[in-house]
Amino acid sequence: MMMAQRGTGDSRTPFYFALVQVGLDIVLNPLLIMGIGPFPKMGIAGSATATLVAQTITLAVMLIHLYRQRSILVVRPADWRC
Repeated sequence: MMMAQRGTGDSRTPFYFALVQVGLDIVLNPLLIMGIGPFPKMGIAGSATATLVAQTITLAVMLIHLYRQRSILVVRPADWRC
């Protein structure tokens, strides 16, 4: 999605979403690796899980943003009809 947005000429929005993704990853990594607070101690698998969670959350928020901005990248129900 980020590369598609850059292809349409918008380079700032993907940059901000990348910052959110990296920030989430930085916060979640120690929590899931060491099992701090309510999070389970997962070791190295916690790093992969943190990355997956951060990217999934960022993608969901990015899709919501694209729908709200009525981006040309969004496929609407009317586009599915032949």
